[in-house]
Amino acid sequence: MNRLNLKIKGIEFNNPFILASGVWDIDSGIELQDYGAVILKGVNLKGKEGNPPPRIYETAGGMINSIGLENKGVSELIRRKNEIMNLGTKIFGNVFGSSIEEFGEVVERLDFLDGFEINVSCPNYEGTFFGRNPEIVYKITKIVREKTDNIVFVKITPDTDFFIDVSRAAEDAGADGIVCANTYRGLVVDINERKPVLGGITGGVSGPGIKPLTMLRVWELSKKIKIPIIASGGVYRWEDTIEYILCGATMVEIGSVIFRNPFILKDIIKNVNKFLDFYNIDNIIKLKGKLEV
Repeated sequence: MNRLNLKIKGIEFNNPFILASGVWDIDSGIELQDYGAVILKGVNLKGKEGNPPPRIYETAGGMINSIGLENKGVSELIRRKNEIMNLGTKIFGNVFGSSIEEFGEVVERLDFLDGFEINVSCPNYEGTFFGRNPEIVYKITKIVREKTDNIVFVKITPDTDFFIDVSRAAEDAGADGIVCANTYRGLVVDINERKPVLGGITGGVSGPGIKPLTMLRVWELSKKIKIPIIASGGVYRWEDTIEYILCGATMVEIGSVIFRNPFILKDIIKNVNKFLDFYNIDNIIKLKGKLEV
């Protein structure tokens, strides 16, 4: 019996664990087939150069990165279509753009994928303001929805007081789920050089230090929208995944911990199954939103 399977939009996932965008690539050797889904590196229409180095720095509570969404564009993914679709699990594209129309065009050209994570919230990209404006998020989601019948998740920024309004706008425009949330904008300083450490000056903070902040947002958001929430932020232990689901998440992304342990999913699945067995719970989804307050 599979205690971890679930459905979104009639599509079945073997488990609720998603390998996040940006922490792996097609040639990484990670056992992708064990995940319910994996999300490809962010892509826009024509590609993008990344930020100047240094791009990654370890912090006390995790890490900060300023990669800058470097990619080779849609054409490269189309060229590797057969390879991508044989990775052994459901494949989502992470899509960003500098205009509303670009989001739609990228999705239309990549409609062979199982679904999309619409990135309106990267802290290392000038288009991040999209994710702070409910009206623009509505328009982006709507044009994407018109271009595909596949699953559409919208990835929101945590760096706004309007994350609920933004999420509702995405829901109203036809999104199938909200990814809560992207990294938090941060800054690290070299005290000897008296300069920012990162070449891009600021970056996105991830890791266990942000988990309580994101978990609060997941819990608050779960009371305000009806579509599934995909929790993303600070998962470093199997218990973290259970906590997020109790707070209202349907699925959970696993991100920066991959740099420390590329094979952590096996431990997560083993221990989550033990937990469900101990409490005689026949499916993990029965824990969704069961936080007692």
